[in-house]
Amino acid sequence: MSVPSYSAPIALLLRLKGWRLRALVTAVTLLAAVLIVSMMSLLLQGRVSGDYLLTGLVTAAIVAPLSLALLNQLVDLLAKQHEELLAGRLAETERRLNQVLVESEARLRTLIDAVPDAIQFKDGEGRWQVANQVCLRLFGAEQTPWRGATDAEIAAANPHFAAVLASCRASDEAAWQAGTLRRDEELIPDGEGGHLQLDVIKVPLFEPDGRRQALVVIGRDISELKRSASALVESHGLLRAIVDTAPIRVFWKDRHLCYLGCNPVFAHDAGKSGPREVIGRDDYQMGWAEQADSYRADDRSVMDSGIARLSYEEPQTTPDGRKIWLRTSKVPLRNEDGETIGVLGIYDDITEYKRIEAELEQHRQHLEELVARRTEELLETEARASLILASSGDGLYGVDRHGVITFMNPAAGAMLGYTPEQAVGKDGHALFHHSRADGSPYPVGECPCHGTLRSGEERRVDDEVYWTAAGRPLPVLYSVHPMVKHGEVSGAVISFVDMSEQRALALAREKAVLAAETLAHSRRVFLANMSHEIRTPLNGVLGFAQIGHRNHGDSEKARHAFEKILASGNLLLGVINDILDFSKIEAGKLNVERSPVRIADVVRQAADVVRDRAQARDLEFTIDLADDLPAACMGDALRIGQVLLNLLANAIKFTDAGRVELAVSRRGDRLVFRVADTGIGMSADQMARLFKPFEQADGSTSRRFGGTGLGLAISKRLAELMGGDIRVMSREGAGSTFDFDLPLLSVPD
Repeated sequence: MSVPSYSAPIALLLRLKGWRLRALVTAVTLLAAVLIVSMMSLLLQGRVSGDYLLTGLVTAAIVAPLSLALLNQLVDLLAKQHEELLAGRLAETERRLNQVLVESEARLRTLIDAVPDAIQFKDGEGRWQVANQVCLRLFGAEQTPWRGATDAEIAAANPHFAAVLASCRASDEAAWQAGTLRRDEELIPDGEGGHLQLDVIKVPLFEPDGRRQALVVIGRDISELKRSASALVESHGLLRAIVDTAPIRVFWKDRHLCYLGCNPVFAHDAGKSGPREVIGRDDYQMGWAEQADSYRADDRSVMDSGIARLSYEEPQTTPDGRKIWLRTSKVPLRNEDGETIGVLGIYDDITEYKRIEAELEQHRQHLEELVARRTEELLETEARASLILASSGDGLYGVDRHGVITFMNPAAGAMLGYTPEQAVGKDGHALFHHSRADGSPYPVGECPCHGTLRSGEERRVDDEVYWTAAGRPLPVLYSVHPMVKHGEVSGAVISFVDMSEQRALALAREKAVLAAETLAHSRRVFLANMSHEIRTPLNGVLGFAQIGHRNHGDSEKARHAFEKILASGNLLLGVINDILDFSKIEAGKLNVERSPVRIADVVRQAADVVRDRAQARDLEFTIDLADDLPAACMGDALRIGQVLLNLLANAIKFTDAGRVELAVSRRGDRLVFRVADTGIGMSADQMARLFKPFEQADGSTSRRFGGTGLGLAISKRLAELMGGDIRVMSREGAGSTFDFDLPLLSVPD
């Protein structure tokens, strides 16, 4: 609410209420009347007369009371209005002040409650006026009406804290009596059977007349701090005890290289009764002043570089003049901020160790001389033994009583594929005797070598294998000789011989015998087939010649007879041609030509020869020439046709029903002729023998279908001579497919 401002005259009137205002108004009225009358007299008469002045005074005397009454009424009205305005302003100001006080008190309460310390205000009579939550929790008074209560009243509501509250009252009184800040430590129950230790500050406040106004109490929980301090003291004591009882010497210096402390052993070395006599001294004041410069240089180096110097040896002169040796380590001594404030050192007296070391060095040198002589003798002996081992053509190796290889000569390593370094230290059985010749595991308990290690008996084995590093079986004959020491088997020496050549010769003999028997059998079968193949067309020739001779008058019968003679002759010629071609191939005298070949013509000629046979057996015969085939290529038309004719003839011969297909295609730079049929097919064993000379699928095939058994052998050799090959895919009862491929060589321009 705003208060209106008045002009200076009105404000003056409000200040001059009462007799002062009346005197002022009367004087002003009289003065004004006199001035007015004087001015009128001066204007009318040219002078101021006494009559006019008297008239003015009378008039003023008449007018003044009236004016004074009116003015008093006006002033009273203004004064009343001014008082009302002042009262409103005071009420608004009081309201605002109260609001500010409430807000300030709330902020103060929040601030006090947020403080981790216990805060409490008591009035001069000890009544609680302010207490934060920490304080209330300490005394268990959260649910107690505490404001305005004394310690005794709160103790009555919380008997558990009666004793501590009584102690607080005594402490409060001591603070009042002291009349200034007082600091104590107090114990408060923690509700768990223990106590909290508080650092308590109490500040008494007094009225100007000396009466007690208020007591400010602030308490901080220092329980953890006390425990840490106690632990620190205990740790410091333990550390001090460790340093004092350690058998090594410990010392520390400041940056000026004066001793700050040491342990008793160090003080004893310095010739002092205890560490106190060392503190404050430097190395020049010690018994080892002779080495002071060296020690101090090391100290400065460690402090300046910040790098420790560890386990180095240095001499020292003792107070009694003896020279001893130390093993010293020094590290920078730093404060909490990481600043180097000195150096910490430890050392140990190694004089006796150095003496023993010198003696040991003498003994070592003497021993080395003995060892050198003995080693030279052993080396000579070993050289002779190594020469014997290296010169032996047989494999030699030794094992200990557990079967671990102890040595191996070069011959053994060469045969097994291991260097001596790779083999020594390994279990011999696990390394190369782990499996039998058939690949089955060879148990250690059945190994003859291990049998000798158990029984001490010599053994000789000639039908086993060792396994080389490459995983190849090596047939060997070996002998195991035990090594006996003090009546016990300490190991064994094994000598072995590579039997590969002997067994290969034996196997070759067996294979040669088997091959000879197979060849003899094949020749017998071949001769039987040949006798059949030759006699059959020859009998036909002779028989039909006789028929033709008897029926020469009957032209039709004679023509039929001559047709049969011609067919038998051609068959006989084919057999002879096969034998001759095979003979030329075996002798390396069959040459193939390379000239332009029209692929379609070769295929057509071969197909024309066998088409009648296919029709006679009621077979479907198809030919498929790929669109991308060239019109011609380089090759031997005769031999290509011969191979195709053989494949087609066989397909038709061994197919009772179904179809025979000839497909010619191009696969990259290869020309492929595929002959497929739906005939009797073959087993895997039959396909393995298919291209061998003098053989067919089996004997029954020759008897049933005829043939020399040379056709496919000749065809495969011809294909190979032309740079190609023949492959077969078949399954019994599902027909066969032959792929005859050749290099596709373009015809030069």
